Amino acid sequence: MSSYGQPSLGFTANQLQTMVITTRVASSLSLLGVLVIITTFCLSPRFRNPMHRLIFINAFYNIFDSAATFASRAGPEAGDDSAFCQGQAFLNQMFPLADVLWSLVMAIDVYLIVFRHYDARSLKKLEWKYIVAVTTVTFIPAVAFLFLRSSNGDRIYGDAVIWCAIPPRDPSIRLSSYYLPIWLSIFITLGLYSRIGVEIIKRRRALMSITNESVQLDDTVLPMPPTPPGVPSSRQKPKTESDIEQPSTSVSCLHARTPPLSVPPTPSSAQISSPPPPLRPHSSLSFRQYIMMPLLFALTLFSVWAPSTVNRIIPLIDPSFPSTYGSYQLLVVAGTTCSLRGFFNGLVFVLVGRGSRKQRHEKRQRRVITV
Repeated sequence: MSSYGQPSLGFTANQLQTMVITTRVASSLSLLGVLVIITTFCLSPRFRNPMHRLIFINAFYNIFDSAATFASRAGPEAGDDSAFCQGQAFLNQMFPLADVLWSLVMAIDVYLIVFRHYDARSLKKLEWKYIVAVTTVTFIPAVAFLFLRSSNGDRIYGDAVIWCAIPPRDPSIRLSSYYLPIWLSIFITLGLYSRIGVEIIKRRRALMSITNESVQLDDTVLPMPPTPPGVPSSRQKPKTESDIEQPSTSVSCLHARTPPLSVPPTPSSAQISSPPPPLRPHSSLSFRQYIMMPLLFALTLFSVWAPSTVNRIIPLIDPSFPSTYGSYQLLVVAGTTCSLRGFFNGLVFVLVGRGSRKQRHEKRQRRVITV
C-alpha cells in the first residue's frame, strides 16, 4: 500500500472514487480523440498539412499519456514501491510534458513558415529532429527519477492522490522538473504567436486577406518570366489551400529560395504586340490551418494546466491549508482536464480542418458561378 495510507490522504472514499470515475471517463474521451486523429489522417489527404502531421505524431504520445491517466488510482493502491505505480509515474512525467513541447514545435514551424519561408518538404525534414528532441528532453528526467531518491531517502515517484507522480512531499522537484518547463514552453509558444501576429498585421495585404483564409507573406510582387512568342499567354493560377495539402506539393506560403530566372527577350512583332507579362501571385499562408489551429492547440493548454498548477501552489502559499494535496474540487478539475489532452487535440484537429474544407468548397462554388 501507499506509504501515506488511504486515511491520511485527507479525502473520503467517495471523493477518491469520484476522482477515479472522472479521470477514467476523460481518459476514454482522449483515447477516442487519438483514434479520430490517426484515422482521419490516414484516410483523408485533406488532413495532412504540416500542422496536421505534428498533431498526428503527438497522438502516439497521447496514447501513453491517456493510458497512464486511465489507470488513475490503481497505481497508488498498488503501493509506492510497486512497478505499476513507478511505471504510471514515469508515463505521467514524460508524456504530458511532451504534449506541451509539441505545441511549441508547431509554433516554431509557423515561425519558420512566416520568417524563414520554409516549405512543406523543409518542414517534413525537421520532423525526425523534433521527435528526437522531444523524446530525449522528456525521457531522460523521467527515467532518472525512477532511480533517484529524495533528501529524505524516499522514492521520487509516489502517491499523488489522483495517480502516481511526484507527490507534494517534494514540491521543489515537482515544480522545477514539471510545472516550470511546462509553463515556460507555454509562454514561449504564445510569445512566438504574438511575434507572428505582429508581423502579419504589419502587412496590409495580409490583414485584408485573413477573411479570405489566405495571408499574403510577400512584400513585393515579382514579374513572371515573359511568355515565349507563339505560346498562348495564361495567368498562373494562385495556389489554394487545397494545393498546400497535397503531399506532392509544397506549402504555398513559401516563395522559392532562388530568384526566378529571366528569359532573354527575343525581338519580334508578336512579342511587341503582346500584353504586359502577368504578375506572379503572392505566396500565401492559410490563416485557419497554419495559425488558428496551432494557436487553439496552445490555448487549450491553459485550460489543462491552470487547475493543477494552482492546486500545487495553494498549499505552498498557505501553510494552514488543510491538505498538502490541495483542494478536492481542484483535484477533480485537474484530474479531468489533464486527462482530456488527447480529446482537445482531436477536437482542434477535426474542427479546424473541417472548417477549412467547408470554406474551400464555398470558394469553388463561387468560382463556378462567376464563370
